[in-house]
Amino acid sequence: MSAVLLLTATLATGAGHPPPRAVREPDVHVTPGWLVSQLIPSPGVGFGDDGAHLALGWQLTPVLYSFWLDPRLSPWRWFVVEPLVRQGGSMELFLAPEYRTVADDRFDFRIGLRSYFPLLERGDVLSLSLATAYQQAGDTRSPSYEAGLHTLFGLFGITQQYAPVDPVRRWTTLFKVRVF
Repeated sequence: MSAVLLLTATLATGAGHPPPRAVREPDVHVTPGWLVSQLIPSPGVGFGDDGAHLALGWQLTPVLYSFWLDPRLSPWRWFVVEPLVRQGGSMELFLAPEYRTVADDRFDFRIGLRSYFPLLERGDVLSLSLATAYQQAGDTRSPSYEAGLHTLFGLFGITQQYAPVDPVRRWTTLFKVRVF
């Protein structure tokens, strides 16, 4: 008899089963494997008054806000961002150190805001990114503007950067490889 009462109480309360429209936050966090994968640079080519040069770029995203995420989930992500969340429509604060094989100041960095807009299949197939940033290389400081196209869930992309004040790093095309 007590087993029947227990079964009836379990079925009545739904114990053991999530509510029909429950959504769980993903368990996304920094791991050693993720940290190592972030050391892989994205190669590129830069153009300035001194000609062409090799560029290697990295990116760190301290915070991202997603526009089109399910409203039952938090739109905020810290450091680790799932591809669907980024490519599906978002705005991020980013820090992008870069290494250039030109000039005396081989390292530079950019800090700025970037937005992603889905173009095909909610951004999984193709998305557009637009960014504006502050760029510094040695004593040269410049605003920086960027436009990019990304495919395969954001794994591959191409971005074009323009820094109007920097004569050495005026144009940079980066072929992005993002490991999440």
